Amino acid sequence: MQAAFDALVAAGTQVTRALQAWGEAVAPDSKASRFLDTASATDQTVSGIGAALEPLGIKDKEKPYRPAKVGSWQTADFDEREDIQKQWDVTAAVSGEGTYTVRFAYTRGWNGLTIRRLALVAARKGAPGERTEVAADQHDGVAANEDKANTYTLKLPTHDPAARYLLTAEIQGVTSKGKPPDRQGCEGEVWFAKERPGPPK
Repeated sequence: MQAAFDALVAAGTQVTRALQAWGEAVAPDSKASRFLDTASATDQTVSGIGAALEPLGIKDKEKPYRPAKVGSWQTADFDEREDIQKQWDVTAAVSGEGTYTVRFAYTRGWNGLTIRRLALVAARKGAPGERTEVAADQHDGVAANEDKANTYTLKLPTHDPAARYLLTAEIQGVTSKGKPPDRQGCEGEVWFAKERPGPPK
């Protein structure tokens, strides 16, 4: 069964890479949403099968490299103020040292999201108040109908398996208070994945 699942994972990875390359070739200056959506559906299908097989002892060796939803933002987050900081626990998704990518994906609402800065913070278990920033990416990005620089890169030099890892984002949304019903809403998801290591030099 492990060999059969490994073959499925390899096929899924091949399909996803081909769709991404196709999208970049056909529509390099757009979101190419059809290609991205199909690639995402492929990844989620393989991940779902992997999760179902895990209790049987089947290992999903490519799991860290497929994007996993680790958080979201909601319209109500911006009711009191539009510039806020949000945190999401990504301990289960951090599998070791390496480079991780984080994508902010708009899902619905009249308004998009502006991202200012993203950091990965480590907290020692047993001492949750002691937190250390271990990686960060600071640039303005937008997650909306038209994304702009909405993917962030975090390079984790060392991994502490006893630590808890949190994403801390400085973001700006738009309040719906006082807005017409058809001009409200600011919602989206946060996707996290580890980059595959390149070939040895």
